[in-house]
Amino acid sequence: MPSFYKKMNGGVVSTAIDKFVFVTAKWRRDSKIRLVTHSEQLFSTWHKISDPILRSVFQSLNWRGGVDVSIMSDVTSSGSGLGASSAVAVGLFNALVQLAGHFLEPNELAARAAHAEMIIAGREIGKQDAYPPAFGGLRHYRFLSNETVECRGLDLSPDVQAELSSWLMLLDSGYRRDASKTLATQRVLVSPVARDEVLARMVHLAEDLALDLERSDLSNVGNYFDEAWHLKERLGALDGKPELAEIYNRAKRCGALGAKILGAGGGGYFLFLAPPSAHAQLQDAFHSKALHKVSIHSEGSRADKIDYSGVGAS
Repeated sequence: MPSFYKKMNGGVVSTAIDKFVFVTAKWRRDSKIRLVTHSEQLFSTWHKISDPILRSVFQSLNWRGGVDVSIMSDVTSSGSGLGASSAVAVGLFNALVQLAGHFLEPNELAARAAHAEMIIAGREIGKQDAYPPAFGGLRHYRFLSNETVECRGLDLSPDVQAELSSWLMLLDSGYRRDASKTLATQRVLVSPVARDEVLARMVHLAEDLALDLERSDLSNVGNYFDEAWHLKERLGALDGKPELAEIYNRAKRCGALGAKILGAGGGGYFLFLAPPSAHAQLQDAFHSKALHKVSIHSEGSRADKIDYSGVGAS
């Protein structure tokens, strides 16, 4: 959050995973904008777009011209804690920029998508969510008070990355929340001094984790997950839902080495770190909830040109 990193530098270790957002963009012969998401809508201008995040991307580009846009996502783009709304912003930004014949480096792509979502759309969230979908891979990001973002790739050996990926599992808690509202509530419940103390510890935790990963040392990763869970508890991330604490406790009883709630908390997804030997027990324990294996994905947002010239030809 800017309120923190403008006083003290921020930092996270974050990774792209093998869950994707797919955006297609194609010029229209007229000047209208057609958006296909969970429904189909046609707008005379970007000013009329109802979704604030999608509208903010078009506004940021001062978009001119008619375009057909289709957006599909492997996960819900609202309230998941996976940064899916930022991934949509990054994907749409990249598709429109390249449709117009331009190219943005990952750092600029992430920065402009974050600006659109946070400043233009007015969402009170952290900008860290825009960087993994833009860069891809497992990386350590530092957010400096002068608005500079430093990105360092954590180059694990193929064997270590494969081992780490084999331990990662996502669990859908079944609860959804608005990250902006959740963070606003936490600011009321937790004093600025206490919040800054917790966030500063999270920054140091990310630095320690990055150093361990660079040494291919996975022995403490579960402990980092657990400490992150307890730090988020202090921020009010359980949002008065004892069911979330029960998910954490059950995962630990079933052999997870670590577990943490993702995003702002209050719902969305959990990330478990569990050896493959514990996966069957976790599946049995959470049979009524969606439990997925996920892997680190090394590639960031990309745009591929589709040749429609032969479509429909006989």
